[in-house]
Amino acid sequence: RMKAVIGNHDVMSPFLLNEHLKEFGLAKPYYSFDYNNIHFLMMDSESSYFPGADPNFSDLENTEQYQFVKNDLSHASKNPSIKWINVMSHRQFYSSLCGDHDSCEPIKKLRDAYHPLFEKYSVDLVFSGHAHNYERTYPLFYNEMNSSEPIIEEKESKTDYISPKGMFQIVVGTGGIDFDSFSNQEPFIVYQQDSNYGFLNIDVIDQGNTLLGRYYANNEEILDEFKIRK
Repeated sequence: RMKAVIGNHDVMSPFLLNEHLKEFGLAKPYYSFDYNNIHFLMMDSESSYFPGADPNFSDLENTEQYQFVKNDLSHASKNPSIKWINVMSHRQFYSSLCGDHDSCEPIKKLRDAYHPLFEKYSVDLVFSGHAHNYERTYPLFYNEMNSSEPIIEEKESKTDYISPKGMFQIVVGTGGIDFDSFSNQEPFIVYQQDSNYGFLNIDVIDQGNTLLGRYYANNEEILDEFKIRK
């Protein structure tokens, strides 16, 4: 089964966006669903990027999506059958430096609007693409003084976490286009790589109490592995 998150190339024209929405049976480019004990929120990070639009993400708190996200996460956080809350967003909220391509530039206004909501409603992981590389953060808290330098909740472990309080972000943009090469590694990044195409697989194990993540390169080598337990 496939669930879609709208990306920047999917909104190159209103017609193209509508075709994608129709194909996946969506009324809007943001929505949510539950799978076993996991709640998934699929966000739209592209609505200000239509041709001719000013991509300034102004007044986000008054958009329909913001109210949807706020209400959706509030409901999911109170649902006793939901143990994990995961967010999907095409554009990343945090990133190391990786060149001049705009895919390497996190959207600060998105981060400032939504990370506090994610924190309030205990979002566990944010999955993104857009940047043509792979990186995984420590569990992070929003930093009101400087949101570009998030607060690292736990730095003792890099691969095994037990009931972490912060939010992880994982960028998987290694589907097959040219790489965006890293020029640094930010302190909040645990692992990054920009030389292997591949994909991230998440298994739910231990009766739904553990998420086991493995990033596989195309040659089937596991380049990154982590475990989050609750």
